[in-house]
Amino acid sequence: MASGGRYGLAQSIFQLGGNIGSALGPFTAAFIVLAWGQKSIAWYSLAASPPFIILWNVGVWAGTTTRTRLKRCAACRVSRSRSHGQVRKSIAILLVLIFSNTST
Repeated sequence: MASGGRYGLAQSIFQLGGNIGSALGPFTAAFIVLAWGQKSIAWYSLAASPPFIILWNVGVWAGTTTRTRLKRCAACRVSRSRSHGQVRKSIAILLVLIFSNTST
């Protein structure tokens, strides 16, 4: 919904942000610890609070929007439902693909 239909762009921005965060997080944490000691990690962890609150609100917004859209369209609910057999079959296929990957 947030991508506005540009799914590839949204995915690439999401991955870029995740990769940057994964790369800079340990680096900046090490810098903070070297400069101010181990006790500063508690203060550093507070930096995660604003993004957590933002993402929580995005999740609430997405859930509300999705429920509203599904209530308007009865056919959407039917087309999105999957039987337990279909779900089990899909999971089995994914597990086979995961464990059949052979590295040489």
